[in-house]
Amino acid sequence: MENKNYLSKAGDEEAGIAVAIVDIESVHPWGKDEIEAASATYWAAGYWAWEISNVRPIDPPIAVQAKRKIYFIEMDHA
Repeated sequence: MENKNYLSKAGDEEAGIAVAIVDIESVHPWGKDEIEAASATYWAAGYWAWEISNVRPIDPPIAVQAKRKIYFIEMDHA
């Protein structure tokens, strides 16, 4: 999902595009040693790190509504 703004409040949504499908290998609490890998500028407790694999680009990308948290989108695929 790509969108222009950081969605920080409950109910925040905006137009975005789905650019890839990925497999989630594992999820763990985000660590202080992962700031660079996350392209973050600082560390804060309470976030999660997702290890992804098998990245499959969606070409062309599809327009979808960007939302907070985890949610499903409808799309046709082979």
